[in-house]
Amino acid sequence: FYLYYGNMGSSNQQCPEKTWDSHYLSVWHMDDATDSTIEDSTFNKYKGTKIASDEPAEIYGEVGKSQDFDGTNDHIDFTNPVIPIGSKTISFWLKIDATAGDYWFLVNGDIHSNLLSGTGFYTYTPNKLGILIGNGAEQDYFMKLRGTDAVDIPDATNYHYYYASYDGTTLKLAIDAGTPKTTTIKTGTEAQPSNNLIFGRCIDTYPYPLNGQLDEIRISDICRDSNWITTEYNNMNNPNMFLSFGPEEP
Repeated sequence: FYLYYGNMGSSNQQCPEKTWDSHYLSVWHMDDATDSTIEDSTFNKYKGTKIASDEPAEIYGEVGKSQDFDGTNDHIDFTNPVIPIGSKTISFWLKIDATAGDYWFLVNGDIHSNLLSGTGFYTYTPNKLGILIGNGAEQDYFMKLRGTDAVDIPDATNYHYYYASYDGTTLKLAIDAGTPKTTTIKTGTEAQPSNNLIFGRCIDTYPYPLNGQLDEIRISDICRDSNWITTEYNNMNNPNMFLSFGPEEP
């Protein structure tokens, strides 16, 4: 890439939407558009609306700004389920404020004792993070990675990068672009999401609100491969090591 600058007469030619290929359904950088909304950087423009002004609050995160959920009532609502059925990749940076309890934080389906439909990410004691994909049957799932198949949350000090992907056969879940936990076990068929997407809690009488921060959430309608995931992680985790800059030319 070459960067040209210094021409004060040049018009603004930026087009952030073209940063993302057509398989990105949404990319939220998690900075405030207003104190009550966040914006999607793709052409789909899935805007999120907070429960109230600065609930959650914008703070500095892993990649620029993030949203800080207070563990009481903060959440962000959308008017579309966004997460597709079938092939998908979902990635995000998460920092837990304390020892991980029962927090649901990225969900688009009904939850009673279990996830009945749609996709949901959650944390639970002892410091685990899992994913459930519903099949419409109470206390059962289309696919799941939980218990010993969940990933560890290493600490309450740092942001960590998590991703889940599904290619039609295998569901994967990993932290910091490491070796993923996997499953191919299915029960029934994947149910259509029953609700619109929500960040920071689940859709239930008992919301299990997140006490922590979310940053840079990305959703695709394809299964991204391991090289893609590793590149995204390295680019965001340590951009100074990922990029190199040549000397300025006259």
